[in-house]
Amino acid sequence: MELFYFFTILVLIIFFINKRFSILLLVLGGMFFLINLPSTGLDYDVYKLSYESSFMGNEFPFFSTESKLVSEPLYLFYTSLVRCLTGLSFSQFLAFNFLICFYISYLAFKNISLNLFFYFWLLFLPIFFPTVFYFSPRSSLSFFMVMFGFLTTIKSKRKDNHARNLIRGLIFMFIGMMIHSQFIPIVLYVCFISFFCIHLKSNFKVYRNKILIISISIFLILKFSLSFLSYFESFLSLLPSSKLAVNKLHYLEDARKGFRLSGLFSIFVYPIMSFIIMKYFFKQRSFIGDRDLNRFKTLTMFLFGIAMFGAAVNLAFIDTPHLAGRLVRFSDYFCFSVAIPLILKIRYNNKLDLVILIALFLLIPIVFPAVYHNTIWGF
Repeated sequence: MELFYFFTILVLIIFFINKRFSILLLVLGGMFFLINLPSTGLDYDVYKLSYESSFMGNEFPFFSTESKLVSEPLYLFYTSLVRCLTGLSFSQFLAFNFLICFYISYLAFKNISLNLFFYFWLLFLPIFFPTVFYFSPRSSLSFFMVMFGFLTTIKSKRKDNHARNLIRGLIFMFIGMMIHSQFIPIVLYVCFISFFCIHLKSNFKVYRNKILIISISIFLILKFSLSFLSYFESFLSLLPSSKLAVNKLHYLEDARKGFRLSGLFSIFVYPIMSFIIMKYFFKQRSFIGDRDLNRFKTLTMFLFGIAMFGAAVNLAFIDTPHLAGRLVRFSDYFCFSVAIPLILKIRYNNKLDLVILIALFLLIPIVFPAVYHNTIWGF
C-alpha cells in the first residue's frame, strides 16, 4: 500500500499537466496494483475463496458458489458468472471488475461533465479505490450502479426523455442495492428526494427546505430505530435479498462503540460544501448553456441531499461509528469525490487547485487511517 499511496501522488501531479493521460495512468496503474497486491488476510481471502469456488449448474440461477460467504445472491451470481465464463484468477477479476465500474462511471458522467468525471476519479483513487476494489469488492459494482442510476435521472429534462431516464435510473439503483444491501437506505432516500423535489422550476429555498425536512425525518427515524425494528423487517422482507438484509438489523442493537474521525466530514464538511455549491449554481443565470445549468442545478440539489443524509446518519449513530460508516459509504464516497472538485471550481482559481489537493492527499493517511493501517512508510 505504500507504493500505491505514492502512485496516487504521481497521478495527482500529472493530472495538472495532462488530465487525460493521468486518467489513463490511473486505469493502468489501478489494474496493476489490483493484480499484484498481496492478500490482506482478512475479507480478501473470504472473497477469493468464494470466487474460486464458483461453479455452473443446471438450475436457476445457473451460476453459484460453494463458499459460505455471507453476501447477497446477486453479488455471488455476478462473481460466479465472471469466473465460469472467463476463467480469470481472483486478482485478475478485481482488475476486470474495476474496468467495468470505470466504464459505468463514464456513462454516468459523460452527459453531465467529463471534467467532473476526471476529478471524480482523481479524488476517488487514494481512499475509496482500495476500499471498494481491494478490501471489499462487494461495495464496488453496487456503488457504481447506484451512482449511475441517480445520475441517469438528471441527464435530460426534456419531458419525453425524463420519464424514460427516471425508470432506467430506478432500475439501476435497485440492482445496486441488491448487490449490496447497505445501499438500501441511500436508494430510498434518493427516491424520496426525487419524488418530493420533482418540480423542476422550484427555487433554491424550496429545495433546501424539502431536503432539510426529509433529512431531519431520517435522523429521527434512525435515532429511535429500535422502535421501528418490526417495520424495518416487514419492509426488507419484500426484497429479493431479504434474509441477509434482515440479519443486518442486529447492528442497530450491538454495533461497536467508538468515534470515527472521518464522521466529522459527514456531519460538518460535506453539508457545508454542498450547501455552498448548490446555492452558487442556483444563483447562476447561465452556465455553458441552459441545459447544462439545469443539469448542474439538479446535480447539486442531489449532492446537498446526499450530504445531509450522511449528516443525519452520523448524528443518529454518533456513538456507533461502525454502523454509521456502513450506512454512509455512498454519501462519503460521492461527496468527497464530487463536492471537493466543485468547491474548488467556484471558490478557487486553477493555480491553487494543485496546492490544495496535494495538502489534502498528504492528510489522507491521517484522516483515513484504516486504508493504510498496515503500511510501512520507510522513513
